[in-house]
Amino acid sequence: MADPIGEKIVITVLSADRPGIVAGVTRVLADLNVNILELSQTVLDGVFSMIAIADISTSGYDFKKIKHDLEAEGVKLNINLLIQRKEIFDRMHRV
Repeated sequence: MADPIGEKIVITVLSADRPGIVAGVTRVLADLNVNILELSQTVLDGVFSMIAIADISTSGYDFKKIKHDLEAEGVKLNINLLIQRKEIFDRMHRV
């Protein structure tokens, strides 16, 4: 079922650069039918970073399941991965 509180999530990744990070994270999102709205990634001196905004309203799974599956992939890939509701992210970073 769609998540009633917030439909968008923010995913951040930080890791040593290596192949497969974007593929692993986006595969989990695709498997859960989550729509990636925006994705930015960069590598600075061997440090990989990625930020993605995704819409979970089409998923059919709730935030808890999506967060669990993404965190499990983060452990598998040995990356620092954080998932937040965009609504919470926006409130935390309001000036």
